[in-house]
Amino acid sequence: MNYTYICPIHGEFSTNLRADWDWCNHEDGYVVCAEAAKRVWHFRVDVGFEPYYAPSFGTVVRSRTHAKDLAKIASEEATLRTGIESSYTVVDTHDDAAVGIDTEEKKHYGEETRRHAVNGAAWSAERRAELQAERDRLRAEKDQAKVDA
Repeated sequence: MNYTYICPIHGEFSTNLRADWDWCNHEDGYVVCAEAAKRVWHFRVDVGFEPYYAPSFGTVVRSRTHAKDLAKIASEEATLRTGIESSYTVVDTHDDAAVGIDTEEKKHYGEETRRHAVNGAAWSAERRAELQAERDRLRAEKDQAKVDA
């Protein structure tokens, strides 16, 4: 089994040594890096599904599969009731793409947030308004590009 470590100079490398740290094994000609590399720890946390009342379905949803089944039933009922083809979809609100946030927008505002955190700058109401205006402008440009396409 391979374990991943990160050297502050040369980045990631893998080895079969299982420890909290290891010496970087990067060789550059005859020079071997002497930096200590920290192990990259991976944890998998499986969050259980909590039943909740879904007003759009009018019932308690017991699982993700149950939610998808209820969405299919609601789609069929809406199609029969209105005569218009309907397709309800269960959306995970933690899925950025599903809720309309693209990766460039997320990256941009993540960098902006980190920059403020590093500088210790307080988020003023004025700065929040500026960022909201910029976000609205970027979304409007993206929507216009879709219309033009």
